[in-house]
Amino acid sequence: NAEILLEILGMEGFETAHAKNGQEALDFFCNSEIGEFDIILMDMQMPVMDGCTASKEIRALEREDAKTVKIYACTANTFQEDREMALGSGMDDFLTKPIDVNVLLKKIGKATK
Repeated sequence: NAEILLEILGMEGFETAHAKNGQEALDFFCNSEIGEFDIILMDMQMPVMDGCTASKEIRALEREDAKTVKIYACTANTFQEDREMALGSGMDDFLTKPIDVNVLLKKIGKATK
């Protein structure tokens, strides 16, 4: 699924980075330039560190973009408690799997303007 999304986003002109787990996502963000990432698509269930923990860690960083980068939860779990957990961890929005590419592009388009 990630490879398909990366391909689609690349065809739409977006530059992407693919983290294999939550710790790697956190490391990518920590090692990036301020403002390098506009949006993070965060899987809620990943090995090493889950998406909610990674989001909390990103939001806790002492850098200006840590509070403003858009973080979207990506999960097959669509229960209200999953949505609340994602938003409570600092994520901005929620995408259900399988991800509807048109919905994703609409959200990304809104977020990057």
